[in-house]
Amino acid sequence: MSNTFYTEVSNLNTLVENIYKTEATRVEKRKQGINDMMVSQKRLISLNQSYTSKMKKYGYMVSIIAFALVITIMIIQFRSLLPSLLADFGIIIAIAGAIIWAYLIYADIQNRDKIDFDELAIDSSSLVNPANIDKDNADAGEAGDISALASNSLLGAGCVGPTCCDKPDWASVTASNQYYYNSKTKKCKLSSDWTSSSSIEQ
Repeated sequence: MSNTFYTEVSNLNTLVENIYKTEATRVEKRKQGINDMMVSQKRLISLNQSYTSKMKKYGYMVSIIAFALVITIMIIQFRSLLPSLLADFGIIIAIAGAIIWAYLIYADIQNRDKIDFDELAIDSSSLVNPANIDKDNADAGEAGDISALASNSLLGAGCVGPTCCDKPDWASVTASNQYYYNSKTKKCKLSSDWTSSSSIEQ
């Protein structure tokens, strides 16, 4: 009788343990699913914000061109009231200034990251310029922040730029609490800090 009792108790303990393990696994999977969903939502918000910022830049560029055309048309309309040389000079200034300004804005757009518009692309000329890299490394050393070279504790000494971080850019981040290379600040940044600070900065 006692053997049967102890056997039943043992079986009951095993059953409870199995139920506990099953529930723990289910809760962990559910937690992971919620975390993945939150990351996806934050990425979607970030993409929308990036697209909005990009469209604002294009809108600004179009506004400059439109303003230059309005100025040009006004000068042409009132040309008879102005000295010929002044009118010609005004038209040249308006058109040339608008073209140069619009080109600078367009060049800045092309230098931005395709996913996060607030960040410079990895292959941007301003990032690969040795003078800028040296200046950023010196500034980071004075500030004591985790920077392009100062973060060698992550991947070992001798790293340069994005190689000092867990991930080369924000687009490659696959989980929270990963250090990625922020091309805007030229430093390694924790993904969770970034997502919380910008509502999903990069």
